[in-house]
Amino acid sequence: MPKRRKEPLFELGGYWLGRESGSGTIYRYWYATGNQRVSRRSLGTSNLEEAKTELARFVITRVPDAGLAPENAMVTAILKHYWETHSDKSPSAHQARRSGVLLVEWLLDVRKQPAATAADFSAPWQQEFIKWLHTDKGHVAATIARGMAVISAAFHHAVKRIVVDDDDGKREVQLLKYAVPVIYKEDEISRITDLPVSTPRDWLPTWEQLAKFIDTIGSKTAAGTWNKNNENLFRYVIGALNTWARPEAVLGLHVPSQVDFDAGLVHLNPPGRKQTKKVRPTIPLTDNLSAWLKHWKCDYPIHRNGEPLKSIKKVFKAHAMELGMPKFTPYTLRHFMATNVRRVEGCNVTREQRQEWLGHKAQDTTSWYEHHDPEWLREAQVGTDKIMMRLDGMLKNRTLFPITSQTTPKTVKGTSGLKLVASK
Repeated sequence: MPKRRKEPLFELGGYWLGRESGSGTIYRYWYATGNQRVSRRSLGTSNLEEAKTELARFVITRVPDAGLAPENAMVTAILKHYWETHSDKSPSAHQARRSGVLLVEWLLDVRKQPAATAADFSAPWQQEFIKWLHTDKGHVAATIARGMAVISAAFHHAVKRIVVDDDDGKREVQLLKYAVPVIYKEDEISRITDLPVSTPRDWLPTWEQLAKFIDTIGSKTAAGTWNKNNENLFRYVIGALNTWARPEAVLGLHVPSQVDFDAGLVHLNPPGRKQTKKVRPTIPLTDNLSAWLKHWKCDYPIHRNGEPLKSIKKVFKAHAMELGMPKFTPYTLRHFMATNVRRVEGCNVTREQRQEWLGHKAQDTTSWYEHHDPEWLREAQVGTDKIMMRLDGMLKNRTLFPITSQTTPKTVKGTSGLKLVASK
């Protein structure tokens, strides 16, 4: 091992603290076995006590090569490992962080044990934490269940052997030898807290409510154009109604790589993204969506400064609350389409078609041939376009059909009378 140039200020777990000549900043030093040299990294402070705390935090949370027993693995290290190597890259990153932060808050403020281990977080502690989430945070059973499911996922992720970038380069690590069972089922949480189990989501807007929601999005400027601050919400509604897709798929739609205008297909799962259990299917491109995408002429229809919008929840909820529809969420549009497409006159949309369009049915290799069959999911496609036409006929301010110089207005009969809209 190379000889150290000076006496270290502090040592812990194979690392030591020191300063470079002419600098007050304290560095963390270690012997890197990869290149057989002493390496360093600034801790961003000149205060020795702060540097000691930072080094201790680093050593304690550093993921070992071989799994630790639950009594030797800190809960905070498990959460940090889960965030940084898994959940921060997922659409539910905020939920994962929030669930972990609440657990850390409880360990600090209630249990007074910031260094609690996985073994400490046994069933009695879990029950106490669950009750605290209800009494102190006002969470309902379903919310507690989702948070506890995240913690359970973090424990199970810690058991997996994964490759991480470390001081010595890439190395395979495993934090836990085995996972501690975590209570996360809603019925058990309901029993612990005496909270009622949530009922299935069964609220759907009427046609009139949905039409009102769309018709009141944004306002026109003095120049006669729609206020840009609300146009992403309008575009989201267009995308969600035409694809029945989950919010993440609608928001991230990249036209050049996911929309095939010639074949009339929308690949909701972008190239390079691995399919998950929440399948993103390939579906027919509706006439309505095709017209809008050509009208918008941008790679990401729902964007801010050219980058896809990450979430629509806040603006969606604010608009719904303003209209007195608190149960209206981005997912509601998906449920509305799946429910009402069965009732479209002249369209026989089977249960199998709805399953495939919603992504409830995995698409295999044979599906590639079906995608290029002109009759594939044809009934669902026509039904979707008819729903858009009916909704458009109920609007007074907005239109669900883009009017451009390349379109010719035609009269369409809606439920609220005749209206001029554009056709291809």
